[in-house]
Amino acid sequence: MTVITRFLIEEREMHLDERSPTDLLVVITARCGSERLNNKMMARINGRPLIYWILRRYEKIKCRRVLATTTKSEDDALCEVAESLKIPITRLEDEDDVIGRIELARQQHASNAKLIFRALGDCPFYATPLLDRAADLMLMTSADAFAWMLPPENLPVYGAREFPYSLKAWERIVSRSEVREHVDMFFARNRSGFKVLYHEPPPTDYTRPATYRLEIDYPEDIDFLRGVANLTPMATSLVDVIKLLDRHHELIKINQHCLEKTGPLVSFSHAERRKWFQQMRGQPVVDWDNRVWKTQSNRSLPVFCEAGNCLLGYSEEGKLFTLDGHILSGP
Repeated sequence: MTVITRFLIEEREMHLDERSPTDLLVVITARCGSERLNNKMMARINGRPLIYWILRRYEKIKCRRVLATTTKSEDDALCEVAESLKIPITRLEDEDDVIGRIELARQQHASNAKLIFRALGDCPFYATPLLDRAADLMLMTSADAFAWMLPPENLPVYGAREFPYSLKAWERIVSRSEVREHVDMFFARNRSGFKVLYHEPPPTDYTRPATYRLEIDYPEDIDFLRGVANLTPMATSLVDVIKLLDRHHELIKINQHCLEKTGPLVSFSHAERRKWFQQMRGQPVVDWDNRVWKTQSNRSLPVFCEAGNCLLGYSEEGKLFTLDGHILSGP
């Protein structure tokens, strides 16, 4: 009979200081040219350009930061901000080859990096503690990628979804990806070829309706961001920004009508997203106590709570095998 087992990854706790600053490369991709919102990276937020706050977002993480932009003169201003913060810069002529820019940054500034993370230039409130955890776990388990064990339609808010790739996985993306502007496209359509570390879903602190829009693509997004910055420092954690929005719904209304033009729910078909779910079948899950939960059958599908935000266990042949080891039979 299929049962749930639990076991530790290792008989010791993880410590952040075990990771070298050279292990994780954070490449901030940004440019001033944009079809949706031209020059958004230089929009003034609390007296500083947006790119300044995004570059500083990652300064407390043990990593190597690089700004990757284009050779266009309009992006000279971005480089000046990076230089003022003593952050290395990579520039590539082809503005659509984002993968090429990141790879050039790796070759020029961090060729010995074990993990490569693309930091989005339109994501001012990225949850850096989640990046820290993903990087530590990936190095401990030699994983290629990190993903939440969640139904593909149940995503946390923007800033809690993006994670690094291993060097091995990144080299495969560089050599085989035909869509050079979208870094995650090749991985999303070829997940079965990667060793994915699935993690227990994030706390519900990161789960909010789609009306909580935290990316910067439209003029209304800039107005929203300025409204947030008037009430809390730009260095505020993503969780605290979300709690602020819970109290100030007038901010949410500023840009809630703006729709994503790219992203998991827009760029991929329903069939593709359901395939991701099927690929979770029988996969082990790391929990927040650094334990691994695993079924003894590769046929078992994960089962989530009614809201789809928490993992209950696995199902197979009409039975629910809960994470604490109980077996429930029924319809």
